[in-house]
Amino acid sequence: MKSRSNHFVPADCTSVIWNRNSLIDILKLFPNKSYSSLELDTNIINYCKTKIKCYGIQYTPNLQILYNRGLTYCDKLSFLHITTKGKFLKPVSVYADYAQQLTYIIQKYNLDIDKIGHVKAHAGCFNYKKITY
Repeated sequence: MKSRSNHFVPADCTSVIWNRNSLIDILKLFPNKSYSSLELDTNIINYCKTKIKCYGIQYTPNLQILYNRGLTYCDKLSFLHITTKGKFLKPVSVYADYAQQLTYIIQKYNLDIDKIGHVKAHAGCFNYKKITY
């Protein structure tokens, strides 16, 4: 029987700063950056690589991987990112493992997606292969 290798497979690929003070320090160092530009700025990326301790979660058989908008999350650090730049993505299936929860929220709060605004999901949101163990 062939066993799987024990290499690192990130379960949460999204950029997240969990320490409030670290985020405040970054915002003070880069005061002219908008929220949406933080992830794309080379200087900020290099600062985070050199000044902040980064951790990952290794995929194990006990960890459930969840998919949303082409990104992976683990069940231990999961959240539903409902809109992108204030708009819903269509089709709702792009929310993958969170589509049912999103549909529930839309129905419960009687949200009018067309009135709030929506955009067609980018092809990259569908371009993923689910990890199976």
